Amino acid sequence: MRYALDLQTITLLALSLLISACGGSGGSDAVSSGGSRVARGPITGFGSILVHDQKWTISESSIDFDGSPGEESDLKLGMVVTVEGSVDQDGEAVASSVSYDDAIEGPIATIDNDSPDLKRLTILGQTVVVERGLTVFDDSDSGFTFDEMSVSDVVEVSGILDDSGTIVASHIEEKGQFDAMDPQSTEVEFKGSVADFDGSSTFSIGSVNVTFDVTTDMKDIEGEISDGMFVEIEGVMTSATDVFATEIELEDDILPDADQAEIHGFVSDLVGISEFRVSDQDVDATDAVLIPNVPGLLLEGAEVEIEGAIVDGVLLASELKFRNEDVKIHAEIDTDVNPTEGTLSLLGIEIRVTGSTRVRDQRDSDPDFDLSKILQGDFLKVRGYQNGDRTVLASELERDVADDVILQGNLDDFDRDAGTLTVIDILVHTDDDAEFEDDDGQEVTQDEFFDRLAELGAGVVIKVKDEEDTDNVQIDFADEVEIELPD
Repeated sequence: MRYALDLQTITLLALSLLISACGGSGGSDAVSSGGSRVARGPITGFGSILVHDQKWTISESSIDFDGSPGEESDLKLGMVVTVEGSVDQDGEAVASSVSYDDAIEGPIATIDNDSPDLKRLTILGQTVVVERGLTVFDDSDSGFTFDEMSVSDVVEVSGILDDSGTIVASHIEEKGQFDAMDPQSTEVEFKGSVADFDGSSTFSIGSVNVTFDVTTDMKDIEGEISDGMFVEIEGVMTSATDVFATEIELEDDILPDADQAEIHGFVSDLVGISEFRVSDQDVDATDAVLIPNVPGLLLEGAEVEIEGAIVDGVLLASELKFRNEDVKIHAEIDTDVNPTEGTLSLLGIEIRVTGSTRVRDQRDSDPDFDLSKILQGDFLKVRGYQNGDRTVLASELERDVADDVILQGNLDDFDRDAGTLTVIDILVHTDDDAEFEDDDGQEVTQDEFFDRLAELGAGVVIKVKDEEDTDNVQIDFADEVEIELPD
């Protein structure tokens, strides 16, 4: 399974839960002045901050950073934050508070290399997935990278849980090194359900033994510790598998009822379309419009984005979109690159490159290849995610030899009579000479292809190929068109 986070929708990903609650009856794009709003998700950009493509002004906001007062400079790309505020008379989201709480902090016990681009870590018994190009590595330490990460590194991770309880990391930062001879020098923070409480001062969370005493801050706990409580532990290591808790608090992250909400995460506890969970949120999608309209895609572990209203703690979905890392663009660059801003253009589509984008040179094998070395006429291959503003956030960017021009992305619209498709705002012309393939991988006629599009509706992923010719900066007429369903 590929772990695709939306860090800038991850960069990219999940990586990501988002809730937008708006006063009034309008959706997230039609919020009246003064309406309340709350959002949770990875930071996807700055100026002030972007959370799931929504710009929030935070100049007057309080910032809570892991339980302590923070500054805007503490916030980093990929950190999952909760933003509360309102919408001003100009329709701008103005934050009153921003809070950040990491998913886990502790020493890396094991590292399994699932692939050259994906590592599976064990931290305090918790599995954490880190993916090259999708997980943002904090740039304050140039020596801490995907390739340099090692056992005994003490790290702080931000991310979201998948259906198996694995943390899919959207941001990771090195905090130090674990010293087995001096374990109490390592501070930790983690969450989980209490088990095996001895009735006195010891319990376990997963494979970690936790002890506490009268000095432990437990003011958030009413009554006694008991098995089944979901808690957050702050403390210090006493051995590789033991922690003394300096603070224990209930971890209660119930979402408020909201007129409009949007969440992005992984399906779990699936009973049927009327009963499942996404990022611990109960969902009923009985009346939802499915994009694409393929009910069989609703499976355990499916990555989805859901809109609707939260009523009595249940998200009543009005729209459910199946997500994956669905954008691919292979084309010759048609404008100058802006290395400072991290932007370039392919097929007229703006591509954003961030510090988490995997950049490599397949053509010349230049080990120091970066954006500054890209010239007009270079043939590039990009994979990533489509933002709400029709830009694409790149998880991978390669320079390669010229090849077929490819555009893959969400279908915006189609015109059967004209034989045209609109994909990421790009108008694509087809004719009877093109090869058409449906979502079962079967070759079909042009009419049969458009019949299937009418059944699936906008939002289905389309792959268009224009075979290599003298003009690789645009798609003239499509030679091949395919329907691509999410993995």
